[in-house]
Amino acid sequence: MLKIGMIGCGRVVEEGHVVGYGAVKDRARPHAIADCTPLRCGKMGERLGVPPERHYGDYREMLLKEDLDVAVIAVPHTLHEAVALDCINAGLHVFLEKPMAPTLEEADRVIEAAERKGVLLTVPHNFAWQGQSLEAIRLVREGRIGEPKFVRWEVMVEPPWPGVPEYDPDWRTRKNLGARGPLIDNGYHGIYHCRYLMNSPVKRVFAKAGHFFADWDVDDLNVVFLEHENGGVSVMELCWSLDMVGPAMAKEVHGTKGSIAYDRDGHGLGLCVDGKWSYPEVVKDIWGFDRFFDLFINAILTGRPLPVTPEEARLNLQIILACYESAETGEPVEIAC
Repeated sequence: MLKIGMIGCGRVVEEGHVVGYGAVKDRARPHAIADCTPLRCGKMGERLGVPPERHYGDYREMLLKEDLDVAVIAVPHTLHEAVALDCINAGLHVFLEKPMAPTLEEADRVIEAAERKGVLLTVPHNFAWQGQSLEAIRLVREGRIGEPKFVRWEVMVEPPWPGVPEYDPDWRTRKNLGARGPLIDNGYHGIYHCRYLMNSPVKRVFAKAGHFFADWDVDDLNVVFLEHENGGVSVMELCWSLDMVGPAMAKEVHGTKGSIAYDRDGHGLGLCVDGKWSYPEVVKDIWGFDRFFDLFINAILTGRPLPVTPEEARLNLQIILACYESAETGEPVEIAC
């Protein structure tokens, strides 16, 4: 039984990771918890069966005192490198929440450390393991819509997804913790979806980013144009600050023979071929962490491939940072492979 050390007990852990822990309870379990807010340790410890004597206010004390196999890190973005390096240097396999880091230099240091220590490192592209996404990606790769040419990914929410009240609900809007804004946060999931649904690498990006509606020190709006090697294009629109009721979302891929749309006509997924809609049966789950945790733990125990390699996570980050560079320069940016 693998022993997991949880670092960070925020909302993604409470609502998402707990599903993943349930999927691997026969092979791995939370053994110790670290969070700077004692109330969070208490709440998640009670929920996951971790007794108070294994709750820590400082994860470094946990690493020193506990015999662990795996670290699951869910802290604000700018803290990722330091925490990941400490866990890797302690010899733990690491599940590091997205993004791997705010810069490629930080990400490279984490990757190099994992390689040097011989431990596994993954970053959850968990929404690609939702029932909807698994089916959409399968349909694309089977050629059901012909060659994909256009992906539309729109996520307009107000306000940004809040952190837990015991810590800081607004940490995503603070540069010292959230780093950049919607693109590097929930937009991270959009980037890999555009890549997977187009089934083609990104070769060039053009983007606009800035403070349009909110008085924050991170962006509140990002508009991204991705050019793929197959000649197709993806367009992403991300905003955290429009004054409207409820989220506005569009997740679609259009090919030479048909289209796929998420959440179509009350169904989790719609497939349109020859002008006719059908609705594949999908499990409309929210997180995809059950499948992702299962694959990660199996990789540790059996040597099977990771669900997302460090190099794959780095590429996703590279594309995001190229978008920010384009927004700053006003010019397209090539993606070096």
